[in-house]
Amino acid sequence: MLILTWNEVEDITDCLHAIEDQTERRIEAVVVDADSDDGTIEAIEAARDRMEVPVRLDVADERLPIGEARNRAVGLAGAPNVAFVSADVELHEDWARQALASLEDADMVFSRQVHAPRSWSVGAAARGLRYHFPDEPTDDPLRYASNAAAAYRREVLETFPVDPAVVAVDDLLLAARAARAGHEATYNPAMVAYHHDVADLAGETSKCVREARGWGLNVHELGPMTPVLAWGLALLAVLAVLAGGLLGLGLATVLAVVVLWAPVVRRVPRALGQMPPTALAGGVLVGPFLDLVFLFNYARGLWEALVSRPSADPEGMQR
Repeated sequence: MLILTWNEVEDITDCLHAIEDQTERRIEAVVVDADSDDGTIEAIEAARDRMEVPVRLDVADERLPIGEARNRAVGLAGAPNVAFVSADVELHEDWARQALASLEDADMVFSRQVHAPRSWSVGAAARGLRYHFPDEPTDDPLRYASNAAAAYRREVLETFPVDPAVVAVDDLLLAARAARAGHEATYNPAMVAYHHDVADLAGETSKCVREARGWGLNVHELGPMTPVLAWGLALLAVLAVLAGGLLGLGLATVLAVVVLWAPVVRRVPRALGQMPPTALAGGVLVGPFLDLVFLFNYARGLWEALVSRPSADPEGMQR
């Protein structure tokens, strides 16, 4: 179990306790810390003293890009199968056993993530609306490639080390590159990971910026985000209608509202019953703003991909 930390004092103890509670006992935890200064290291040491599962702690002397930290963790691990687990994730007790079973027939396995914020802020609700991992097998496992909770045969990570220059989508690129080389991917919904994820609207906005730009920068490998582009074209069409006075102001306004909220409304059914109604209403209200942030930064990434090669970015630093 490879865990990256940087100022994760609020989450790391629960993360380690969930690893300690695994039914599969042939595991160890390797923690690479990027010079935390909030008590994370002390929390890890305290948890380690109470655990039967071995915990190895490696503390860097500076902040690390996520890719560099992941590669460092892989180098420290000695097992033939390794898993990435985010510090803000709590694994179901059967996660490791399920992962090892899946890796008997596949080279990489992605798990079902359940959005589980510690409190239902507007930002957490907005993330919950965007968050969807199916509770049944899928024919498209690469769509759910997320290193918040994923397991690999070691050879995959040695052949395709994570690029430290990649912003936010390192897991998707790793999975895509490995799959193109013939490595088998699968999705196991019985591997359940509870992800605490973003806590507020600022955090969700920042995540949208990083993810969207990362997708755009790497469109040549990940392919275009067709729904996002289609929505952008629909918005341009609405603006043309408004500017040209092709409809009355009232009808044009209704059309604009329908187009703006269409992606959010599409997500609502799967969120019903998953969060408090007031939080859901707040998430729906701010949804178009976040979708616009995503669209703008996706377009920004696409433009950068056209005019220059992707380079290391401070936004890719471990958070």
